[in-house]
Amino acid sequence: MDESAVIKIVEANLERLMQAVGVPHWNITVNYGPCDSSPTAAGEVDLTAASYWRAAITINPYQHSEEKDVIDTLVHELLHVVIAPMELLAQTARQHVQSEAAEEALQVVNTHAVEQTVLALERGLARHLRNVPEAAMK
Repeated sequence: MDESAVIKIVEANLERLMQAVGVPHWNITVNYGPCDSSPTAAGEVDLTAASYWRAAITINPYQHSEEKDVIDTLVHELLHVVIAPMELLAQTARQHVQSEAAEEALQVVNTHAVEQTVLALERGLARHLRNVPEAAMK
C-alpha cells in the first residue's frame, strides 16, 4: 500500500483503537517503513519505555494491501502494549538467570506466551474493532 494511505488509516483509527483496548493513557508514536525485526514483518512495537507508558509502533506499508490489513496490524501491536507488563516481567527475569542457555530458553517461552496471548485477544477483539460503521470513522 502507499505510505500516505496507510498513514490516513492509522490517523483515522489510532485513538479509537487505543480507547477500545484500554491504553488511552499511553503515549504511542507510529513510524512507517520496514521493521527492524524483519523487512517482511507487517509491524512491530518497541516497548523499551513501557514503564513510562510510552511505545513506538512501526507499520510497514509495503506489507499491507488493504485497510483491513492495516487495522489488523495496528490492533495486534496495540495488544502488545496491553500486555507490556508481562514483557517487563520477562525482561527482569532474564537479567537474573545464571546461564546463557536458561536466558535463551526463557526468551523462547516468553515470546511464545506473549504471541499466543496477543493472538487470543485478537480473536476475541479484532473482529469487533474492524466492524465500525463508516460514519464513525470520519
